[in-house]
Amino acid sequence: MAAVLRDGQAESRCARCFRAPESPKRCGRCRTLVYCSPACQRDDWDDHRDECAVLSRMQSGRRQPVEEVRLACRVVRQLQQRPALVWRGLPPGENQVHS
Repeated sequence: MAAVLRDGQAESRCARCFRAPESPKRCGRCRTLVYCSPACQRDDWDDHRDECAVLSRMQSGRRQPVEEVRLACRVVRQLQQRPALVWRGLPPGENQVHS
């Protein structure tokens, strides 16, 4: 499963557990995502690793990707980690995921 916070919540909620942290800690590399604890940040690293690199490069332009783009990146990352999941070209209405 992949999930991201809405654009307006990304600065005030933990990127992993979605709680409002008392003392938020930003990712030290991209300075974009917020975490409530080192444990949440560590648990999110597999999902955040690729987007962190992209967000770091985007800092120079001060543009941030919209939530749909961040979500799509996390979905692609999960599909890459689980190559057994394959979408087949099936007729409309007959979509299946095979493992």
